[in-house]
Amino acid sequence: MKRFRSLLTIAVSATILASCSTTAKMGKTAPDRQTHTDDETAVTVPGKSFETMIVDTAPIPPQGDMNGFRNWVTANLSYPNEAYQLNITGIVVVSFVVDTTGSIQDIEVLQTPHVSLAEEVCRVIGSSGKWQPATKDGQPANFMYVFPVIFQID
Repeated sequence: MKRFRSLLTIAVSATILASCSTTAKMGKTAPDRQTHTDDETAVTVPGKSFETMIVDTAPIPPQGDMNGFRNWVTANLSYPNEAYQLNITGIVVVSFVVDTTGSIQDIEVLQTPHVSLAEEVCRVIGSSGKWQPATKDGQPANFMYVFPVIFQID
């Protein structure tokens, strides 16, 4: 039987990471990679630099909440035939941005055991529909999620 499940990783208190440009992203980083300043945090991630800030409201997926989104992703995933035939299992971790219009942007694969698994996760997340964007000081803000999906074969 083909089986997979998704886990959701969201940083506590809806912290978003804002790049040095005008985009904001949400994520979770290791504590040893953070340098605290007044009300923001500078974060170092290999190849990228971000600053964090607190949003007033997190984005709301079209499925109602993040549990609904996780369940929707799980229900809409198909185990790729190639990965299934090769008995490939493991965790696909992607990041994606809910932009200020509520669209999904910048889906990035952070970890995958096989390209076909990553492509399937990206396909499903990209088709999730319009979200209500995050807000900061009453204005829409970009928001980044890190989302793992576990693929396993019974």
